[in-house]
Amino acid sequence: TMTTIFSRLFKKANAPKDQPSSSLFSTLSVNWRQFQKSQLEPFITPDAPAVVIAFVSPHLAFHDVAKTLRSSLPTETKLAVASTAGELFQNTEKNQPLYLSTPKEGWHNVVLAFFSKDMFCAIDLFWVHLPKECNTASARIEQLVQNLSEVTPSFSIRQDDTLALTFFNGLVGAENLFMEAVY
Repeated sequence: TMTTIFSRLFKKANAPKDQPSSSLFSTLSVNWRQFQKSQLEPFITPDAPAVVIAFVSPHLAFHDVAKTLRSSLPTETKLAVASTAGELFQNTEKNQPLYLSTPKEGWHNVVLAFFSKDMFCAIDLFWVHLPKECNTASARIEQLVQNLSEVTPSFSIRQDDTLALTFFNGLVGAENLFMEAVY
């Protein structure tokens, strides 16, 4: 599966005035073995985050983490979850390195990125099936073109104010086919 987030960004002239950047974007790194819903409370303001992107250690039960996060966030908050081979996170107050440790015996990090509603006019999330059962690359591209044609954002896509962020299931090996299907 491929997850794509289309976001209509505020233009600078229409952006909220006097908004500190820390209230627009925040991050949290948690050891999932010690996770408690209360750890999210500082990030869940009355005006809930527009979107949360979770980066999950491959040593965790991916679907369980996603389910727990979904039930811990406000229903109007969009959630995208991706598995990683290592997580980037830096707490400048604690002078931590940029990369979180990845011990041989496994690690249990979940890094969460919270994006405020004040950053976006609109957000759409789509999950697209990546074909792997086709015999040839051209058949996979054709199937992917068909699957992508079913993606219809609720707003027009424009180069001056739209962001498309895409995460791939790396085991399917379709990243290059995706680019061919798009173009």
